[in-house]
Amino acid sequence: MKRLTIALILVMMSVMMLGCTTAPPTTTVEAPAADSTPTVITEVFPVIVEGFEFQPTDLEITVGETVEWINKDGVPHTITFDQGLVDENLATGGMVQYTFTQPGEYSYFCQFHPQMRGTVIIR
Repeated sequence: MKRLTIALILVMMSVMMLGCTTAPPTTTVEAPAADSTPTVITEVFPVIVEGFEFQPTDLEITVGETVEWINKDGVPHTITFDQGLVDENLATGGMVQYTFTQPGEYSYFCQFHPQMRGTVIIR
């Protein structure tokens, strides 16, 4: 019994020592090259497609920000801009993102259900 206890203690100490000698994970962040464009992180604004409506119907954001349409309906829809800027199918459970780079007012609708309309206003 004494040998078993000593053996267990030795095994436990070995395991503990292995844990102490293992270096913690590190994260390396590379600086951008001098000639590269810095990465800009933008905010994403969701528009939920549910009940055959865009929610919110009207959304106001600033240049460089992104809208993400998420289809929670049981049928597909489209995100079709009146100006032709975007024309994407939105499958059931799918999502579409678009980052706006110019100020303006952008009206859109669903080709399958034309009564579904929304507007994104970019400042």
